[in-house]
Amino acid sequence: MEDILCIQRNGPFQFFEVTLSTDKSYSKVLERSKERAQYPLLGRYTIEPLWWSDKRVITVHCFNQHVTTKAVRQFLNKYVDLLPGHKDIRDELGIWTGRHQFQARLCPDANGAGGFSHPPAYFNLQGNKAYLFYSGQPPFCRQCHSFGHTLEGCANLRCRNCPCRSIHCNGEDHLARSCPQRKISYADALSGSRAVGTESGGGGQAPTVGSVYVGGGGGVAKDLSSLLR
Repeated sequence: MEDILCIQRNGPFQFFEVTLSTDKSYSKVLERSKERAQYPLLGRYTIEPLWWSDKRVITVHCFNQHVTTKAVRQFLNKYVDLLPGHKDIRDELGIWTGRHQFQARLCPDANGAGGFSHPPAYFNLQGNKAYLFYSGQPPFCRQCHSFGHTLEGCANLRCRNCPCRSIHCNGEDHLARSCPQRKISYADALSGSRAVGTESGGGGQAPTVGSVYVGGGGGVAKDLSSLLR
């Protein structure tokens, strides 16, 4: 009985919604429902899944809030099958947090984690840094863009922007962050860490007018709202 978390009965339609406690229990029930000859008790019921192992709710946060939802969808469609629509995540005051949520179905991949291919957790979208997360997401390294480990355990600290190696892996030229072929990102322009539009910067864009950085404690949205009245 420990495998069953909850049973909800629908009297008018005469069916039960059974919630199992683990993915393993769920898979076992589905497998045994196909072998009714060995499990005659299941022959009394029609069992239909209400959950799909390949379905995920993907949350995307792009640090440039003016990147369009269409651009985000085009990126995600390279890796997953997106379902129609999306949701903007808002705080308790109804103000958008900069995050979008999409429903998607992962594509099968025998060599991927859990038997599926997965989108990169960290990426650049139109020159702007972004990341995504979802349930069951495998570890992803933002240094070498590989699955199976994170930055802390990465053994491949190479510059991602040109053939020169990073000094972290006994290279002779430069660090990845100072690579002359590295294109400037929105975050770089906002922090002023590199000159905007220089030859080495790759002609990036200046910070978007209308964005501000607010430091300090909580209640920022409420305080700003009163300031803008």
